[in-house]
Amino acid sequence: MRNLQEQDQSQFGMNQKDTRNQAMVFPLKDFGQTYPDSFATQQTLKIMTAAGLVQRQYLVDGFWFKGKPPGKPEDTQIIFDNLSTFQRFEDAVSIWNSIAAMSAYSPKRPELTLARLVEKLLTRETLLLFTPWGSITGKTSTGRQEKEAMESLRNIQILLNQSNIKSQFLIMPADVYAIEINRRPKDETLQYFENVTRLAESFGFSVLPWSLIRRKNSQIYKFYQDKLTDIALNRLLSKKIIWQAIEQAKRWSGFTDSKEIQQAAYAYMRERLIEDSIIDTLYAPIKISAVTPAKDVLDVTLPVLYIFNQETQYPWIPFSMRQKTKNDNDNIRR
Repeated sequence: MRNLQEQDQSQFGMNQKDTRNQAMVFPLKDFGQTYPDSFATQQTLKIMTAAGLVQRQYLVDGFWFKGKPPGKPEDTQIIFDNLSTFQRFEDAVSIWNSIAAMSAYSPKRPELTLARLVEKLLTRETLLLFTPWGSITGKTSTGRQEKEAMESLRNIQILLNQSNIKSQFLIMPADVYAIEINRRPKDETLQYFENVTRLAESFGFSVLPWSLIRRKNSQIYKFYQDKLTDIALNRLLSKKIIWQAIEQAKRWSGFTDSKEIQQAAYAYMRERLIEDSIIDTLYAPIKISAVTPAKDVLDVTLPVLYIFNQETQYPWIPFSMRQKTKNDNDNIRR
């Protein structure tokens, strides 16, 4: 008869063989029934295979081969190096499916988005989520719209946490765009962003205005600024994007002179491209956009998710004003 110590050990699996570090092998046809051939499944397997955590083996003439098989495979199996890797695979697919279900628009750079999610699943490091925040003339206080938007952002954190990804939000007040580029009243703009900061911090989010990020990275900012001349922007961007920027400068900047409007448009395009590069280099985040995909045409490196629909996007703009801007091609400037 086993003694009590042996019985307790058996009850909790302590004297049983630890299978957590054993490889997990799945016949491909069985695996495909449980995990359909979706973007999330295939892309996660691709990422983990590149990291050496997953491999495929092929049966040819009674022998299993890794890598490219020497003939037509009779069977294929997928091998996860251990239970933890398989669990991270399941987490990644679950997260992506949940994000897809709650998204209002298709993501930008979905492969990069998923790669950053998988990386944090594997490393257990904190994922940074990044949301720029705009303003409008005449508004200094926050209200229900801003609070509901912050709650939506927190729901993303809850979703990630349930799938074993720690995250932190960085809210970025777009003060440079409002004050320097669009010539909106400085005092009321800063007062509004102070209220946004208090609200965001009450949700546990970090807040850094673009002016501060730019100042702390002045050397790299100056490098990009010197490269992105008006002539360079004309080569880099389509005529449609440039035309839209000029039209929006007419609408949202404080300028009336045609030359100053054009200068404001080019300053806006330059600033957005630099912001995109610096934010991606500093933080490698996933951007959670509060605007439409058309507004993010100048994001050329960041992966972007869209969880806000037409009723909740642009939370800094009163709903009555947003009703006039439902067309995705009508880009509301920050």
